[in-house]
Order: sequence, then structure tokens, then C-alpha cells
Amino acid sequence: MPVRDAESLFVFESGSPVQDILHAVKYQNAQELALRLGQLLGAKLQEQAPDLPDLLVPVPLHPKKKKARGYNQSELLARGISSATGIPVDAEILIRNRHTPSQTGMDRTERWQNTSGAFECSKRIKAGTHIALVDDMITTGATLEACFRAVAVPQLSVLGLAYAPDN
Repeated sequence: MPVRDAESLFVFESGSPVQDILHAVKYQNAQELALRLGQLLGAKLQEQAPDLPDLLVPVPLHPKKKKARGYNQSELLARGISSATGIPVDAEILIRNRHTPSQTGMDRTERWQNTSGAFECSKRIKAGTHIALVDDMITTGATLEACFRAVAVPQLSVLGLAYAPDN
């Protein structure tokens, strides 16, 4: 997929404090932490990106998973980025149309198969709109590729809390 820019706050290593932060944001109801980390990512984006996106689109959770967790950590990150940059968030553009299992422990091929066709676009996106997909963890790019295919824009930016380069 044609990625215009990519930013993350951290590089992920198993057993590191970054893993503890991700688990807190994702599984321990650390919603304020997710917002604050989004603000830090937004500040980094303003410093480093030559051209800010027009719209932040968080990677959606399936409604069952969102109900169980109570929140979407990627949406909280996006809202934090928005508060630092003024870029609007649209959490309704992408819909996760099927429940997929956690990708933890999956290899590259399994991740691509798991996310293929899992998202759809609910709105028409104005031509030329620079979208930034926001996710908590960037690994193989399988989730982002599936989202990219759903929104069908010519290029996008990727923003994440952490990036795992070895995946």
C-alpha cells in the first residue's frame, strides 16, 4: 500500500516497558494513558511530518470486542492526537464487519488471512483527503492493509503507539 508517512512513539520489544504500556492501554482500562500517549504522538507528528493529515481514522474494534473492553484504544489514541494537532477524528468511517481473533502469536501469513476483508468503509471519502490510520500496534501491516483496501484512498499515513520491526 502507498504509505505517505509513518510515525510511532515506541519500538516494541517483548518483555520491555513498552509491552507493559501497551497492555495497560489495551487490557487494563488505562484510557487516560492512551489519551496522553496520543497527545505525545500528536506533538511528534507536528514536529516531524511535513504535511499533516486531514483526518484521523482509528482502526475499529468489532462491536463485541469493544463492548467487552468498554473502549477502543486506537480511538483514544486518535483523540489524543487530535487534541494536540486539531486534526479531526472520524471513528465511523471504518467498520470491522467480522470478529477476528487476537493476532498475538500469529505469523505474517496468518495475520494477513485473519484481517483480509474484515473492514468496510461506511462513508464516501472526498477525493484528495489525506487520511491517517491510527492503531496501537504496528507489526506486519496486515490490519493497516485491510483498512487501506476498505477506504480505497490513493495513499495514507500510519500512526501507531508502537512498531515491532521484527515481525
